[in-house]
Formats: sequence, C-alpha cells, structure tokens
Amino acid sequence: MHLTINVGLLDHINLIWNHYEGFVPLNNSYNIWRHTPGTGWEIIDVVPSNLNSYTDSNPVDADLWYYVEAVHPTGCTPLKATSLNSSRSNRKSKIKSGGGDPGSIEDLMNIEKINIYPNPSEGLFRLMMNMGESEDLDIKVFDLSGKLLFQNEIENSLERLDYVIDLTNVDKGMYQLQLRTDKGVFNKTIVIQ
Repeated sequence: MHLTINVGLLDHINLIWNHYEGFVPLNNSYNIWRHTPGTGWEIIDVVPSNLNSYTDSNPVDADLWYYVEAVHPTGCTPLKATSLNSSRSNRKSKIKSGGGDPGSIEDLMNIEKINIYPNPSEGLFRLMMNMGESEDLDIKVFDLSGKLLFQNEIENSLERLDYVIDLTNVDKGMYQLQLRTDKGVFNKTIVIQ
C-alpha cells in the first residue's frame, strides 16, 4: 500500500492510500497508526477496508508519522522476513507544523515560496511559486463537499511559475485549492467574495 498525506482544512491531516490487494484484511478493516515523540506508535482508529482515506481531525503539534495496516486474518508463514502477519503502508510521510525540517511538508513543497493572491478575490487568483526545478504540477479546486470544480495539469512547468486560476464562473464561498507535484501535496483555502 502507498500512503500520502496532506494538510486539509482546519489543519486536519488527510491520509490517502491505495487498497491492499493481497488478502481481505482481518475484520474487513484497516488500522490507522500514528507516531508522536510523546506517545510513540499507537492505533488511532480502525476503518472499513472499503475506504482508502482518513482524516485525523485531532493532530498534535509535533512530528507526526502515519501508516495504514491491513492485518492478515489467519497470519502468514514468512519465507524471507521474520513476520508477515500484516501488510503496512510506507511510513515515510511526515508532517511538522511550521518547522521546515528536512522531510516536512514545508520542505517538500517550499511553502514559503508559494503565493496565491488576492485571497479573497472575485474569482481570479494568481498563483506564483518557485518550483526549484522543472516538474509536473496538478492544480485542482474543490468545493467544501469535495466536488471538483477546476483542474489543470501543467507538464514540465518552469522553475518559476506564474499562473492565473479563473473561477469567475463559480459561486461566492470557500473552496479548497490543491497543488500536487512529485514532491507532495499542498492545500490552501481560497475565498470568492
């Protein structure tokens, strides 16, 4: 399983993973694990295995690590490893609020180099960002129910991007802007007035 994370509305942490295809997990569920320096690894929730996303609506302000676990219903007999009683997603996703430590979302996305203005606006938003290197960029805007309202994929975008997002045909309200590159995902609330 591959896990990605992003910071959503109200600083909630969104986890998204692909389904495990090797077996039907025990109790048709996935275990959601979180690690903090104070508590170590702990299961924070169990979700049905037909889901592939979870929102941690109560994250602590610390280094956070997550993984998703699918437990084998009868265990496995390992051939190469010492234990294969479950399958786990990657644990490399890390968020630290505000710190800019290597591996954090701030480092991955160069948040200090992303500028979206004016915000609020009447529907035209200017996106300026320093990509650091030429790479693909996927720009999406969602309403608060999760409906996709705008999408544009820019292949091999320039190191310095200057792009206008035109939402003048969209009603007034709050929306979620999502920027996705090879380095990670950045979310920002934008407002049309």
